Amino acid sequence: MTTVEERLSRLEGVYEHLATKSDIFDLKSDLLAEIARTETRLTSQIASVETRLIRWTVGLVLGGMTAICALTIVIAKFVT
Repeated sequence: MTTVEERLSRLEGVYEHLATKSDIFDLKSDLLAEIARTETRLTSQIASVETRLIRWTVGLVLGGMTAICALTIVIAKFVT
């Protein structure tokens, strides 16, 4: 059977590997800062993608309308 001193020294050896409240607070601060940076990057990337999608949509709609008008004019010339 182990003595109280042996048990206590074994427990004190384990404490070196445990995180303190300060360690956890520092980690939490680091994680919150990283989340904020990631959120900022994602927000700017989403805005960029949204702008490109709007440009493509407008371009395709105008191109489609132009094609339909051109086809209508060509068909009208053949019919008349």
